Amino acid sequence: MSGGYLATVAEMRALEAAAIAAGTPEPQLMENAGAAIAREILGALGAAGGRRVLVLVGPGNNGGDGLVIARYLAWAGASVDVVLERPRDGDQNLELARAEWVRVHEFGAVRLERLAQRADAIVDCLLGIGSTPPLRGGVLAMLQATAGYGTLRVACDLASGIDADSGAADADAFQADLTVAAGPVKLGSLLYPARRPGGELIGTDIGLPWEALEDLAGRTIEDAGTRLAKRPADGHKGTYGRALVVAGSGRFRGAATLCCLGALRAGAGYVTLAAIEPVVAATAAMTPGVTLEPLPEEDGGLGAAAGARLAELANAAGATVVGPGLGRTAGTASVVREMLAGADPGCRLVLDADALNVLAPLAGAVRDSRADVILTPHPGEMARLLGKTTAAIGTDRPGAARRAAEQSGAVVVLKGAGTVVATPAGDYAVAPQAAPALATAGSGDVLAGIIAALLAQGMAGFAAATAGVLIHNRAGVRAGEGIGLAGTIAEDLPEFVPGILEELRG
Repeated sequence: MSGGYLATVAEMRALEAAAIAAGTPEPQLMENAGAAIAREILGALGAAGGRRVLVLVGPGNNGGDGLVIARYLAWAGASVDVVLERPRDGDQNLELARAEWVRVHEFGAVRLERLAQRADAIVDCLLGIGSTPPLRGGVLAMLQATAGYGTLRVACDLASGIDADSGAADADAFQADLTVAAGPVKLGSLLYPARRPGGELIGTDIGLPWEALEDLAGRTIEDAGTRLAKRPADGHKGTYGRALVVAGSGRFRGAATLCCLGALRAGAGYVTLAAIEPVVAATAAMTPGVTLEPLPEEDGGLGAAAGARLAELANAAGATVVGPGLGRTAGTASVVREMLAGADPGCRLVLDADALNVLAPLAGAVRDSRADVILTPHPGEMARLLGKTTAAIGTDRPGAARRAAEQSGAVVVLKGAGTVVATPAGDYAVAPQAAPALATAGSGDVLAGIIAALLAQGMAGFAAATAGVLIHNRAGVRAGEGIGLAGTIAEDLPEFVPGILEELRG
């Protein structure tokens, strides 16, 4: 995903205007976009010679890009048919395509299904970022006629039938194996349900000003390699930081073990579990490398008397996870508030699960703390924090994460398909990896441990959160491939983490 840039429709319009103001005319931008997308298609096809490619061309600029793509594919040796949704009289790109022996047809005057059946690749250039569902008219008919055909299906910029901002998707949206964006990947392509028809997502360089691209608030979470330091040969456990885990209760003992495993496998040199005795015993049996801090119990959970000791431990640790499996008790609420209030400057807290429920609705406890805080809610927890419904959170996940970050002053990780990480300054990143195997109880506990381990090793909050999400997602992908989407459980995920870390360090 080239550059990792992520743009809304308004931002893309501004980028194009900036390029034109800087001296790149609009026709040249179209030429650059078509050439860049064609290169990616040729890379996916392999040898172009003898390959049959069908390009579906709509009425707007996306269709213009399609004509440039068709010309480049024909020049490379492919046999190319273009089908126009409506006439494009006077279009110079149409004449240039014909000059490269591209066969041009008008929809309604050609048997589109027959062309689709014979095509090795189908390229969707019908609708661009200015369109929104529902589909209608000739575009809908063309998509229905070509559905299911083509060994390789490529969307130009974004799949026709999806909203480039919200991620809404028509049931008949183009089903792509690959979406090649003209410039930055469009935000809606990463959001569900539009993520499903988008396939693999690739951004391209089309000559937009670098300074304007760097000013974009959004990024894709795609590579942590530049942030993961290599481990020196003379390192020792103290080199890699101390992670403290405050987790578990009489009812939810396993959450602590999963969180500790995530922290250990992500490279923390020293992991301590602070928990009530039944949780300590369960974790000690599963992870003998974890040191233990037994705490007083009250009603099956943490006693309020543990707050002062936990604040002391958190101030001494490199990073602390608070919340997995703690339960919604008076003791949990008291301990979380005391840890926030008692934090020294530089204390680093990851608040997850039941620690988040203490904060709902989101008020001043986090912003008033001297700690550097990361919040890791799932959509239900985010709804409680913001006083919204879960459905409302789902309609604008990036917006919800950015609002929570701004209100709390914390980095926010909104979990779920297309995880969003946001900062109080308004920057955000979205995970492009689809990892359905992560939909299992305890998966989030592992993620919290991974993030804490990265913090303990010295990473900044936003970097640790995005790298943690990337590592966790890749572990989910590997587990799904090796074990099965339905059979993967949270205990499987930590085993994949060390290998992923080594790959990211290069």
